[in-house]
Amino acid sequence: HPFDPHTGRGLPRVGSEQEAERTDASARGADGGRHGLLLAAAAPHVGRPAFCRQYASFVLENSHEVMTLSEFKVLCQKICDDNKDESRYPLVYVNGPDCGPSVFKKDPGELRESEKIESEEGEYLLVFDYRPYTRIAAALNIAQTAYICVLLTVAAVLFSHDTKARESFESIMEKVNKLSQDPMWFCLATADDNLGIYSSIRRQNERESKEQKYEMQYLEAFIVRIAKLLAVEFGAAGSQIVVSNLNNYDFLNPIVPGMKVCAVFGFCVINSFAETTEVLQTKVIIYLNQIAETIHSTVDKYLGATNKNIGEAFLLLWKIGDGDIEYTPSGPVSKSRIAITIADLALLAYLKIIAKINKLKHILSFNEMDEIKAKLPNYRLKMGFGLHVGWSIEGAIGSIHKIDASYLSPNVNIASRLEAATKQYGVPLLISGQVYEMLSHYAKKYCREIDVVTAKGSVLSLKLYKVDLNTQALRCKECKYEKVESGQKKEIRLKKRKAFQEDLLKERKSSKMLYASDKDLGLMRAGINQGFMMQYEEGYKSYISGDWPHAVDCFKKALVLNPSDGPTLTLSQYMEVHNSVVPSSWQGYRMLTEK
Repeated sequence: HPFDPHTGRGLPRVGSEQEAERTDASARGADGGRHGLLLAAAAPHVGRPAFCRQYASFVLENSHEVMTLSEFKVLCQKICDDNKDESRYPLVYVNGPDCGPSVFKKDPGELRESEKIESEEGEYLLVFDYRPYTRIAAALNIAQTAYICVLLTVAAVLFSHDTKARESFESIMEKVNKLSQDPMWFCLATADDNLGIYSSIRRQNERESKEQKYEMQYLEAFIVRIAKLLAVEFGAAGSQIVVSNLNNYDFLNPIVPGMKVCAVFGFCVINSFAETTEVLQTKVIIYLNQIAETIHSTVDKYLGATNKNIGEAFLLLWKIGDGDIEYTPSGPVSKSRIAITIADLALLAYLKIIAKINKLKHILSFNEMDEIKAKLPNYRLKMGFGLHVGWSIEGAIGSIHKIDASYLSPNVNIASRLEAATKQYGVPLLISGQVYEMLSHYAKKYCREIDVVTAKGSVLSLKLYKVDLNTQALRCKECKYEKVESGQKKEIRLKKRKAFQEDLLKERKSSKMLYASDKDLGLMRAGINQGFMMQYEEGYKSYISGDWPHAVDCFKKALVLNPSDGPTLTLSQYMEVHNSVVPSSWQGYRMLTEK
């Protein structure tokens, strides 16, 4: 009979009519039917293994015979024995009326449901060990999972690449927008602030090879560099030029209308610069830039800005908001604590610059250069400083071929003339009366009134003040940032500036605290002779009131206590020129002869 291993069809049944003639037909037919059921139960689940092949072969070879019950039992046992070691679907259990429970290799009770196959046909039960197949299935599932993980990882990497590129592009647009709104932001922000996504990617790329960096990162870094160069080149005065042209897509027009601002203007000049330039030749650039670094960094620390470098001269400023001042005929008057703080910071910045050029080792080294000593035997680096406050027009000066962003007003000129007058009075710093009136009460205690003058081109009288300082009391020391790389130095200072500004706004610090805690200022002010100050004040009051003979006597007594005081010498000489006789036109001030 043909045999179908999947359906069990064609299985010969024991107990045919021929065998009924030799044995009891009813008993044998019933037993034979049960044995046929046993083989039928086994057949569908052993289709490919040896069990099925052996049974099919036996049936084909003996299909012309009718088996007895004993022969069938022998056949059943033989099949069970042959499948004990079956590697793929081993038979582990057989139970039936004629076979009894037979266990091979493994107790089916120890197998989980997923590890065995049970086949039941009538009264017969066969159990097969399904573990080899489940192992294969598990391995295939693991392989499938691993493949999916790899596929997802590759997709995530590709998506991440696109995401980083998109984030970089968005960050680039953010920087361009910031540049078109406030170019100075790039100079006043730290690296984390002004680089955004580029900053974080840059740190990551420091651990990667150069070839792995994204082109968008280079583009963003390039735009940031250009923005910083624009901010450094144009400064605060040129920010409006950059904003105007970046927001105008039609054509380039660097000549934009000016804008009125109020600020504390500072003008400072390196004395004897022409002589040192002749001596130093190519080294003069190093000389000038080291002094400029000291000036610029100090002004920046105290929330100011640098506008122009004109050879040996520097124009500096501290802007004041319109809402913080009130304009009067005699000049701007502070209306808020912010304006007072700005004036205090401007004065403190100048005092710190004077201290630094007289104590920093790398600055003082120029005083000992053989080339300079040969030309100027008693050379010592000196600078003059003028400080004034008022309005000015901020804008671009020049043409489409070349422009300079600067400030134009009589107040800027006054700051320049005050600096020039420092030589006449023999002092490093002159402060205008308008700045003095804006200072806090604590800062005013450091100032001494030395004259009342009118500058050329002005009909208004101008009080002049100085701060008494003894720079010889300072101790030479190294600059703590001297050996720090310039980019890192800038980053450190920006973070400190940001924290300092926040402390001032939240009133965790005040100008009084800054003045009182400054060690350099304390050293330079320690040796002031109070007897001299009393004689000078008495003589100065007599000078202003027109009692010049008494003023001359007081000044002579003051010079005994402090022979080198410049203002006392200057006023004494002026009165001596007039033979101590007050001019008939005297109104309590004189013309400033130094332009």
